[in-house]
Amino acid sequence: MAYWDWILAGRDTVMAIESRYAGRSRIDAGLLARIRARGVALVHVNHAFNMGAAQRIAKAAESAGFPRPKILLETHDIQAHRYGHGRLPNPITRQVDDLDRLYRDEAKIGAEADALVHISEDDVEHFRKLLPDRRHFLNRPTSRNHLKATRPNGAATIDFLFVGNAHAGNIKSIQWFTSEVLPRLSGQGLRIRIVGSIATWFRQHQPSVFEAHREIWLEEQPDLAEIYASSRAVIVPTTAGTGASIKLVEALAMGKHVVATPMAVSAFARVPGIEGAVRIAEGADEFAREMKALASLPDVPNERGLALYASHFSNECYQRTLAGILREVLG
Repeated sequence: MAYWDWILAGRDTVMAIESRYAGRSRIDAGLLARIRARGVALVHVNHAFNMGAAQRIAKAAESAGFPRPKILLETHDIQAHRYGHGRLPNPITRQVDDLDRLYRDEAKIGAEADALVHISEDDVEHFRKLLPDRRHFLNRPTSRNHLKATRPNGAATIDFLFVGNAHAGNIKSIQWFTSEVLPRLSGQGLRIRIVGSIATWFRQHQPSVFEAHREIWLEEQPDLAEIYASSRAVIVPTTAGTGASIKLVEALAMGKHVVATPMAVSAFARVPGIEGAVRIAEGADEFAREMKALASLPDVPNERGLALYASHFSNECYQRTLAGILREVLG
């Protein structure tokens, strides 16, 4: 079957199509020249969709007479779940791809790597089943360095904060929060803010929800660090979506108290101490109850959260673990 016949017949999943196009991205000519002149020992790939570019770098080294470099792939969640559970349609068939076919294509992409790095124990186990002849490592995600926990202007002006983009998981989660949790907080006087493009999406696509809770929305803000610093706590009301919650990791990094659903912490369920650092609430009643309880406490840093971040999610932890992985892969 010819290539375009294969594509138009819907034989490729959306993951395979996007990976193929990403793999054709431009690589700097000067970089390729240096690789051909000096060789390269390892290509560290940040996301499966960059595997095509990694293969081109490896071939450039081989074509110049150097040994093929090792390829280390950071998977960043199970991408098949992102497409399948997120109901993202195939651009050719206009249908959501079958999960088994998404697993197949993710395995094909990952098979090009010598070793893979995953962000949770569940992901390690999943990929070991998909690719039993590859080496698999665990390295938990970390947070951005520029977000600080300091509050230069005194008392908090936000009790509970959510920051998010307008992707499908966030939209469904905030729909649940506004329809199920907020009514249970009526009359509490809590200063709740939902910040980012998610707020813009609700203004444009669900104006009735936006207007009903007008005081909670803050659209795109130039300084998220200041917004975080002005808040007492972070909410992660995840009811849809897949993978690890970086919002949760960032909140812990800044010493914020966190109220989260079980789905929000599922990727970190095996991290020792997670239940003491995060208030995990199942269902709207419990979520509202935990928010009320937290609001009644003194405004002090989440010391357990800071300790958990330092021991499992800090930049230092990530770099130290990655250094060990690199030594092992390079042998």
